[in-house]
Amino acid sequence: MTAKLKTPRRNGRSCTSTGFVYIAAVTLVAVTLFITAAVIVAVYTNRHPGDSDSQPSLRVSYQLHVNPADSTIMTAETADGDLISVVGEKSSSGVPLTIDEFIVENDNHGSIFVSMNDDGTIKSALSSDGLQIDFIWDEHQTVINTTAVINGSQQVFIKMNLSEPVDTKLMSNSNKRKPLKRSYRYQPRYTNQATKPVKRRRDTQTSDHTDVFVSVESCNGPQPNTAKVYADVLLGYNLDNDTYERKVKYWGAKSSKPGEYKVQVPTTLRNGTNFGSACNNTNLILGKICNVFHKINSVTQFVSGMDADSVFCSFLKSGILTEFPSINNYFALSRFCESIFRPFKSMCNLVGTDKSNNILSCNSLPVVDNGVTIEQNIFFMPTAIFPHGNTIQGTGKVLPIQPGANIVPHQFTISDGGPLRITGFSITPFNPLPKESYVVNVSYNCYSTPMFSAYISVTGTDNFADSQTCYTGPTCTLRVSGSDKSQRDDVKITVKNGQTSVSLMSVVHY
Repeated sequence: MTAKLKTPRRNGRSCTSTGFVYIAAVTLVAVTLFITAAVIVAVYTNRHPGDSDSQPSLRVSYQLHVNPADSTIMTAETADGDLISVVGEKSSSGVPLTIDEFIVENDNHGSIFVSMNDDGTIKSALSSDGLQIDFIWDEHQTVINTTAVINGSQQVFIKMNLSEPVDTKLMSNSNKRKPLKRSYRYQPRYTNQATKPVKRRRDTQTSDHTDVFVSVESCNGPQPNTAKVYADVLLGYNLDNDTYERKVKYWGAKSSKPGEYKVQVPTTLRNGTNFGSACNNTNLILGKICNVFHKINSVTQFVSGMDADSVFCSFLKSGILTEFPSINNYFALSRFCESIFRPFKSMCNLVGTDKSNNILSCNSLPVVDNGVTIEQNIFFMPTAIFPHGNTIQGTGKVLPIQPGANIVPHQFTISDGGPLRITGFSITPFNPLPKESYVVNVSYNCYSTPMFSAYISVTGTDNFADSQTCYTGPTCTLRVSGSDKSQRDDVKITVKNGQTSVSLMSVVHY
């Protein structure tokens, strides 16, 4: 197998680690059959296995959220304490149309946000600790380019081929790399486009939800729309004795205004939702995602005798340790990587080749409708998770809710206290070919002061040096000329505002 580990490349060079494991065909088949037999478990109504590796099977209980205005499609609770929310788009009758995100919450591990592509592959993952991984897949869904950001200060690019066997020596020591031609270009864009003032409609139309707006700020200005916002809501709240009927959670979505999020509180019941269609469509969409994971998992099981998450996380941890051997949050990173695959390992039946099995049993599935059907008070408590793991709870407030109303007049604001932050970073392309130039781009906040500066420096093993200083924002860019194969550039970002500074570093290999 050839494992390919990458970090950002300076002007056209890319380096990878290569290792080969040769396993006799008969032994491989025998091992594969043994592992397959070991993971066969009983399938219960609305309960399915969790991990298919060496861990015991997890039973999962499901609830279908049927209100059209509720962005949560369903929730799943596992035996080990995970609450998995499936979030996506619904039709006006409450039938799920897309699954956009899985949210994994655990009292011991925090929250993990797994965003999905339309083809059923993972797009990105973000933790409430500030860890982030972006995924770019090839057309066969087996080769992945990943970008891992660790606490916003360290970034590493890794390329891995899940269809090649894992070399255990490579996993423990991957200091040697082999040049590899690039298959993709990772091109995130950070722009500062002017935004026109947004006027909200405050007409008298009836609605199936009430919008509650939450502004997220940093340095007394709008935070770029990269936070995660939710609200804990007490329905039927009684001011006199501080009691309530039930507690629910609503996730916020980005509004058209910078730094603003919209939390929808459903104000009608499902109003004729076709439960059968809602359940069947959920099964269909989940089935598509599970088929992708089943395919990838079958490949890694056959080739390496390991589940896809184990192979991926081994490559990821090896690549990060290669570039940052003294990293101090290795265990948090390992836990984060494993949690990314929790929704698929918990919900998808990995046993056998029959991928048509429904995840949900529509005959006996519990349903949830968090709609507010009568005029009542609610207690609304918003929380924002900032990009680098800073979670702040806003001030709660009692709100009167009237079914059919459009907007709650009160505006909530959550500020992180104004710390200086690097809000985005990219190297494009992240694995340049020899002699190919690349662009370093960094975005940040707190730049509207006379004491602000952003500094990008690049030093190469070929004695090359270049730098760029910016005194405004929200972005700073440096184009770096290419170098020869096997050279290396060290990229360092320093953003300062008075006596406060934050830094970020990365490495580019040719």
